[in-house]
Amino acid sequence: MGIRANRKDSLFKKLQSKIANGFRRMMTHDGVADTGCPLKVMRTANAKRVPFFTGMHRFLPALFLLQNARVLQIPVRHFPRVAGVSKYHLWNRLVSPFIDCFAYRWMKKRYINYEIGDNDINIPD
Repeated sequence: MGIRANRKDSLFKKLQSKIANGFRRMMTHDGVADTGCPLKVMRTANAKRVPFFTGMHRFLPALFLLQNARVLQIPVRHFPRVAGVSKYHLWNRLVSPFIDCFAYRWMKKRYINYEIGDNDINIPD
């Protein structure tokens, strides 16, 4: 996972991110500082087991920890937006992630960390 170092965002955007990451960290206990950073490198085996749902990118570290995977964080350079306008604003960055945190907590209680072994079935010829 990347952590945006020396962010080039406005103070308001940094504050929103700090609050959102703090709440998400409190709900997931994953210890990850910044899930908004787009850099996410993962093992294929873990990625194939991640359940898909809208907004899941915020919970990738927590979902990998459910699989007993390691999560490392490294600082990456942050570049300011050079074109276009963000489609995110306070409202859609607040409500859905807030609800998703409770959905994650529900899922975590019911998560089964399974592993499929080699083919152990002997099929007669």
